[in-house]
Amino acid sequence: MAFAFMSGKAAALGGIFSNHLTLTLNPFDSLAGRHRRVFGYHRMLSKRFPFAIYYDLHKDEIRIWRVLDCRRHPRWLKPQLTRGHKL
Repeated sequence: MAFAFMSGKAAALGGIFSNHLTLTLNPFDSLAGRHRRVFGYHRMLSKRFPFAIYYDLHKDEIRIWRVLDCRRHPRWLKPQLTRGHKL
């Protein structure tokens, strides 16, 4: 969803966004669980784009639940994070 949104803004922006998220996630193992919890998930903020990565930890796995636009109103964000998942 985030990739499609960014791709719609400019042809190359989707690729730049995807590359940035990949680089952001590279040191993820060592940072997992250190981020503030928001709506029941850990939230890692992107440094370059106004997006947040919401994830949780399950045994030895890091499960990314959503990548969402931080510019959206919290009333929109919360249902995106709780739909189909028990907190």
